[in-house]
Amino acid sequence: QSKMYHKGIRCSDCHDPHTARLKQQGNQVCTSCHQHPTAKYDSVAHHFHPPGPGTQCVDCHMPATTYMGVDARRDHSFRIPRPDISLAIDTPNACAACHLEPGNVSEEKRPLLPLYQDWLAAAREGDAEVQAELQRVNDWCDAACEKWYGENRRRDQHFGLAIAAGQRGDPTAAEQLQQLLAQRGAQAPYIARATALDVLRQVDPQAAAAAAVKAMEDEHPLVRSTATSALLASPQPTRSVSLLEKALADPVRVVRTEAARNLLEYPQSMWSASAAADLRQALSELSAGLEYSNDRAGAHLTLAILAELQGRKQQAITHYETAIAVEPQATGARTNLAKLLEDSLPPSQAAATSPSPLQQEITRLRQEELPLLARDAGLLPQAAALQYRYGLALYLDGQKEAALEYLRKAAELDEVEVSFAEATAMLLESLQRWDEALHWARDAVRRDGGSPRSRQLLQRIQQQAAQAAAAVPAGRGSDTNSSPEEPTQSLPES
Repeated sequence: QSKMYHKGIRCSDCHDPHTARLKQQGNQVCTSCHQHPTAKYDSVAHHFHPPGPGTQCVDCHMPATTYMGVDARRDHSFRIPRPDISLAIDTPNACAACHLEPGNVSEEKRPLLPLYQDWLAAAREGDAEVQAELQRVNDWCDAACEKWYGENRRRDQHFGLAIAAGQRGDPTAAEQLQQLLAQRGAQAPYIARATALDVLRQVDPQAAAAAAVKAMEDEHPLVRSTATSALLASPQPTRSVSLLEKALADPVRVVRTEAARNLLEYPQSMWSASAAADLRQALSELSAGLEYSNDRAGAHLTLAILAELQGRKQQAITHYETAIAVEPQATGARTNLAKLLEDSLPPSQAAATSPSPLQQEITRLRQEELPLLARDAGLLPQAAALQYRYGLALYLDGQKEAALEYLRKAAELDEVEVSFAEATAMLLESLQRWDEALHWARDAVRRDGGSPRSRQLLQRIQQQAAQAAAAVPAGRGSDTNSSPEEPTQSLPES
C-alpha cells in the first residue's frame, strides 16, 4: 500500500540490514532523501507545528498503533494524513490521534480511552459522545489542512473511497470499483485492486466476473487469485472453466490452488481432459498447505468442504469431526456436518414421525452450535455475516421470531448481500407478515439487479399477500392467519 514501495524504496534504505537499526536519527532518516530543496519538509512551512512531537515526520506519516497494550508499531505505509477522508468514510488519521480532547467525553469513560485506537473502537460500537468528539476533531483538522495546503491536498483520489462505497452499497459503487481496477501503481496498489474486485463481487457479480477476465492477467498473484473466485458469476461458464484451467499452471501456488478450488464448483463434464493432471497437482498442493495447520479447526473445515465438492462424503465427515475435536469451541463444522448428514437422509427417515438416530445426531449438532454462534454474534454485533449465521441457526431450531431479529439485523448491516434480504423476506413470508415480507423482497430485487430468482420470490409473496387480503371478510382488518400454507422452501445459506 506504500507509495514509497512503488517508487523502489526498500527496508535497507532506512535500516541497517544486519542490525535493523535506523541509519540516521530523527528526521534525518527522512530528509537524507527528501531534501529537494533543502528544508522543504523539515520546516514550520511544511508541518506548521512548534518544536516537539508534531515536527517529527514519523508522527504524521508513520503513526504508531499499540498491540497487546505494550507493543507499539509504526505504520510503514507512509500515508499523508487525510482528515477529509476520515470525515467521508470514518478512517483514522494521524492528526486526530494527537488532537483529541478527552475532556469532551464523560469522566468515567476517559480511563477506557487511553489510545486513539480505543476511541475508534468505541465509535464503531456506537458511543455517541466519542463519535461527536471524533467528528469535532476531524472537522477541525480538515479545516486546518485546508488553510495550510489548500485544494492541492485532495489531488489524489484515494482508493479507500471506492472500496467504502462498495461496502455501503452506494449506487455508484460498481463504477467506482471498476475505475479503481483499471488503475495501476501507487494510486491503486495490488492489495487495493484485489479488495476492489472482491467487493465488486458483492455489488455486481456479473461486472466482477467481466473484470476478472482481465484481472486473471494481472501482474500480482493476489489479484489473480481473487479473480478466480469472481469468475464463478460469469454468464459464460465455458470461458470461466477455460481460464481456471489455464490458471492451474500459474507460477504462484496460491493462484493454482484457488483456481483448483473454484474449478470444483463446475460439473466435471465441463473440464478438459488435458487439465486433469494439473488439477490433481493443484488440489494436492492445497491439501498439503492446509495440513500444515492441521491443529486448527479451520484447516479441517476447508478440507471437508473440498472433499464435499469432490463427492467424497465420508472423507468430509471425518474432517468435520476432526475440526470439532481439535477446536470444540469453534463454529462452522457442526453446522456443515449437520447439513451434510441431513442431505443424505433417506426419504423414509425424513418423512418419519419419530426421529431416527441420524436425525437425533443432526439435532444434537445444531443445538451444540447455537450457543457458540450466539457468542460470536454478541462479540461482533456489527458483523453482518455472524448475525446471519446465528439467525439461520435459530430458524433451524424452530425459533422463528428470534431468528427474524438477527436475519433482519444482518440485512440492515449489509445493504449489498442479496441472501440476507432474501432470507428475511422468506422468514416473514412464513410468518405471514406480508407488508414486511414485501419490503424485503423488493429490497432483494434491488440488491441483485432484478434476477429471475429475486423476482420470483417477490411475485410469490405478492400473490400470497393478495390471496390473504382477498380472504379477509368485509369489515375486518387484515388477518395474518388467513394465508395459504407456509412455504416449504429453505432459507438461503448465504
